[in-house]
Amino acid sequence: MKDIFHDFKNGSSRDKLSILSDFSTILGVSVATFVAGPLLSKFADIEFVLSDFIISVLFYFICIYTAGGAFYKYVQSSYENYKNKQYGEITGKSIVFLLFVWLCTVGFPYVKYYTGNFFNVSYLLAPPANSAIKGVDKIKLSNSSELTKISISLVLSDTTDPSDYISVLYNQDKEGLYRIVKYGSTFNSEYEIPINKQGNILIPLKSTEQNTSNPYLVIFRKSDWSFFEKLGGKFGYPSGLIQIPTNDIEVYGAFSQEIELHK
Repeated sequence: MKDIFHDFKNGSSRDKLSILSDFSTILGVSVATFVAGPLLSKFADIEFVLSDFIISVLFYFICIYTAGGAFYKYVQSSYENYKNKQYGEITGKSIVFLLFVWLCTVGFPYVKYYTGNFFNVSYLLAPPANSAIKGVDKIKLSNSSELTKISISLVLSDTTDPSDYISVLYNQDKEGLYRIVKYGSTFNSEYEIPINKQGNILIPLKSTEQNTSNPYLVIFRKSDWSFFEKLGGKFGYPSGLIQIPTNDIEVYGAFSQEIELHK
């Protein structure tokens, strides 16, 4: 700090202007954090969390800085090659730059997802399921001696991307606890039931599970999956619940719907 005051006192007009510019930039970030953050959160109808907002700003800044730096470096070096008539170098750098742009375009959603999931940043993740899903339009049952097919149509909000969410079926066992139903190799993770683009879910329920009572469909964000819950042979989502809904799933903002198998 002493060096800053010394440079400001004894420096040239350009040095003083540079120091003032740096301070104004710092203050500008603070204003954006404390004013724009709550304002944007209000329009997006999500809770403002200062730490989440700061991480989000840093994340997008790093992405923009990396992309802008790469583009500037490409233009600068290509211009130098052009002046020196090194046209082959320009072609090679253009191919590398286009490959970089392709990798950034393809990889950005994944980097955003894993960054948001790792730091649990709400601004980088999809909204909780209970705010993205307005309700259930209809539930249709198709029974046979060995299999019951449950077709469920969800009512989604206009901005909801179903690929951000996954559905899980809970059945109440003889002990009265709600446990996740496994499907063997039917689905990718044995128990996660996909949701298609229209918000429809198809659940094949075997006859061995049809006798259990009070099944519930619970929808989580894919980012709600927990590695620590997965340790020890668990599912990555809460299981062995006394009731649904309960705090164990409400903490994720999950959506739950009871399914009546016998009407």
